[in-house]
Amino acid sequence: TRVDEEDAFGVLWGEARTLATAELAVHFPQAVVVTTSVRTPDEPTHAAILRDELEQLAISSARVILEEKSTNTLSQIGETLKIAHEKKWKHILFVTNEYQILRAQAMYACFEKLTPPNEETKRIVEEFKKNSAQVAFVGAEAILPHRDKKFIEIINHMQKSPSYAKRVESEARGTAMVKSGEYGKVATKPEDKLERRV
Repeated sequence: TRVDEEDAFGVLWGEARTLATAELAVHFPQAVVVTTSVRTPDEPTHAAILRDELEQLAISSARVILEEKSTNTLSQIGETLKIAHEKKWKHILFVTNEYQILRAQAMYACFEKLTPPNEETKRIVEEFKKNSAQVAFVGAEAILPHRDKKFIEIINHMQKSPSYAKRVESEARGTAMVKSGEYGKVATKPEDKLERRV
């Protein structure tokens, strides 16, 4: 993945989550990894691409389950929990970026009130909240220094950039919208994504 240094979207340009997941998979050899998302219908799914990247990082593809229906954070949570429900997993850890944790946690907490999850998905998420399963979110930035100390300097550098500050502000707005029930009801403006340069 190539990116202008001014683009802090996905710290380390989309690689942070994959590297952190690989690191966790090494430390928890019994864990199963779920990769998510379709993205565009005319290309390999994002889930398959992530599986291949994990395989290049020495994580067996036999440990990876592809979730190829989701298109955004909300549906990633729902579709992943549907898999977890089917497998009867009791511990689920979502690896995201640090700046996104609060919004993702709010989405999980408010899941049933947000649209457009279907009734089955809403029911499954409600069950997770009622039973003894643990659902947690971790930022890749907290894991990467365990893989290599060089990431401390890289992450610190990225977190000082103006585009990262814009991303944090955008995530805070998104979190507030999730909590107020407005998330997904207001179209995202192109200027809100200006830090995503190609």
